[in-house]
Amino acid sequence: MVGNLGLLTATVFLAGTLMNTAQSSLPALAAMYYPTRGRATGAAWMLGVGRFGGIAGSFLVAELTRRQLPFGDVFTVVAAAAVVSTSALVVKFLIDQRKPRGGDPALRAQVGLH
Repeated sequence: MVGNLGLLTATVFLAGTLMNTAQSSLPALAAMYYPTRGRATGAAWMLGVGRFGGIAGSFLVAELTRRQLPFGDVFTVVAAAAVVSTSALVVKFLIDQRKPRGGDPALRAQVGLH
């Protein structure tokens, strides 16, 4: 598999498609997790951090390529960010599974839902 340009192209295409899909779904994720008062700020920060990561990732790959690292090592370094992000989402999912449904009781009382 090493040296297979077709496999490399397919992997990069799939990774790019999944990353762009994930980033475009961030506003919907913000609507689920942020309270209404902070939703716009939360979505803006999520999109900003995502854009920064995209730019910084390009520079990182360029630097690793300049240092003549093999493709396997470059993918390993870049995959670290994906592993951290996936771990954070899994932890968030597990924490949310423990919460009772129906939202925050204090917020419900504030808006008049009992």
